[in-house]
Amino acid sequence: MKLNKIIFAIAVPVLALLAACQPESDVLSQISTDKGVYEIGAAGGDITVKLFSTEDWTAKVAPATSLDEVDGITVSPASGSASDKEQTVTIKVPNNAGYNRAALVSFLGSRLSSAVTVSQPGAEGERVLKVTCAEFLEKSVDASVFYEITGTVTKITDEYYNDFWINDGTVEGDGVYTYGLFESKGASRINYYMQQMDIREGDILTMRATRSAYNGQPQAGSAYYVSHEKSKTPSIALGLEKYEAGATGETFELPVTSNVVTWTLSADVDWLSFDPATGNASTTVKVTVAAGPDAEGTITLAAAGLESKTCKVIRSAVPVLTVSEILGLEKGALLSTKPSLVVAKTTKGFVISDGTKAVYVFDNGANAVAIGDMITFKGSKTVYNGVHEIEKVSNLAVESNGNAVTYPNPKYVVDYAAEYTAEEAEFVTICGKLKVSGNYLNVELEGVDSASKMGSIVYPVDDLNAKSFDGKDIIINGYFNGWSGGNKYLNVIAVSIAEYTPGAKGTYTNPYRPSEIAPILGGGTKISGNVFVTGKVSKIASQFSSGYGNAQFWISDDGAFKSDPNQDFEAYNAWYLGNRRWVEGDQTVSEGDVVVLYGEVTYFSKNSVAETNGKRAYVHTINGQWK
Repeated sequence: MKLNKIIFAIAVPVLALLAACQPESDVLSQISTDKGVYEIGAAGGDITVKLFSTEDWTAKVAPATSLDEVDGITVSPASGSASDKEQTVTIKVPNNAGYNRAALVSFLGSRLSSAVTVSQPGAEGERVLKVTCAEFLEKSVDASVFYEITGTVTKITDEYYNDFWINDGTVEGDGVYTYGLFESKGASRINYYMQQMDIREGDILTMRATRSAYNGQPQAGSAYYVSHEKSKTPSIALGLEKYEAGATGETFELPVTSNVVTWTLSADVDWLSFDPATGNASTTVKVTVAAGPDAEGTITLAAAGLESKTCKVIRSAVPVLTVSEILGLEKGALLSTKPSLVVAKTTKGFVISDGTKAVYVFDNGANAVAIGDMITFKGSKTVYNGVHEIEKVSNLAVESNGNAVTYPNPKYVVDYAAEYTAEEAEFVTICGKLKVSGNYLNVELEGVDSASKMGSIVYPVDDLNAKSFDGKDIIINGYFNGWSGGNKYLNVIAVSIAEYTPGAKGTYTNPYRPSEIAPILGGGTKISGNVFVTGKVSKIASQFSSGYGNAQFWISDDGAFKSDPNQDFEAYNAWYLGNRRWVEGDQTVSEGDVVVLYGEVTYFSKNSVAETNGKRAYVHTINGQWK
């Protein structure tokens, strides 16, 4: 459950320079807890919560969902005073002889609040609300309550994503539309799962799902499998309606489903063959496409007394492309990759790069690749959560391994998270407090209302040890993977996770001024990682232009060029807003502009200059504007 909330009472400055003129508080106003979710056994007991609150607070216990009963759960003490020190609170949970339950324990201040979820199994197990399709459609949209439905699968609309309609006879038409079927509650998607389980049209399926909606139309969401019975009605079906093969020839898998009939496969061309070509049960057939010129053929599945099913096979040359070229393809287009470097991994896929652009490849963890592998493969272009991706991976080959991986300088997106979006896997930075809830790793973004926007770490690999950071402030570098949850969760494929100190010098809320950072660098102290530096443009050495795409200029605290290595700071070959090249039509910088820089910093001792590392930093804002 994504329930733990924290709201920082800080007004993130539009201009970091103005923030530098304000008196600094030693402690940010906040109410926060060390963890977001606590679990306790059915026998009950005490849970110790570490609470940090700069406001007087009162505890409140409420059901996490409309199904939960929280009688007997108490908090001690029930209230407390503001403090700049950690406080200890005890949640007392009695024995649970009823159903599994979850309580939302809130800590309420005058302006701020925070909450934790307490989960407890019960002697009765999970509460199951069995409803008809008609009753289900009358329910309100609620992602926290699961209903059990049993009905006939009337139509399968997407074999790959497992989308279908179900009806128990209580509603007209096809029934209730179900957006995906999962193996179990909270499980990840398994492509062609209904085919694997041999769930076909006409079968009786029992599932549990939440009442959801899309564009105002009711549907079943987060549905997971309970059981099914095969229909007694004879039937046949093919898992694909179309397949595009390369001109060099290949073999692909074609799911054939049948019920109480003997089936045969045939083709109207001689360059298609099958193994097996006949059978009396559901199976996966290997179809061989012989090499040859561009052509089309049709596979026909037939059984006595039933309507035949067909699959069109298109044989043509598949383009071999770089990642940059793949991003320009239409959704559904087949492709082969030129050698591409694996730069990031999740448990469900990996990110490849051509040195200029990157793209996420979703293969459900089917291919064993490592960061630093140079690979080629075939796949299909898609778009997921608004971002370009590749799916349906085949023929993957590792050409070399152990290659060096250099990441681009990241774009910091926290301060404008409410407006940020991208259509590709940009390399970004987010920071905030990690809240782990089961398989969800959500980040309360620093200075952002968590009720409206949060970050989320996508399927992190074990090497990142992500869950160990639960309740800690962290900084994450990784690849943007779109927005989910009704545009609430900013998803990132992490390549690094580290602890982070909010408000520390060099962060967005507390940037360096030239007069602060120049003496540090000039004194021989190196500053690692990316930091924020703010000031007024005092001198322009090389303006932004389309030729180089970057600029070289000086900033100081007050906008006057000092000719003093302890007062001046140089933006050296800094990229434009959005960490990109400047193009014609973009605004340029002028003397007196207030700018915020973000990136690596260094000291050029030959000329006694404190500066950004060339092409490893960018102008984050100009006069408070980020775009």
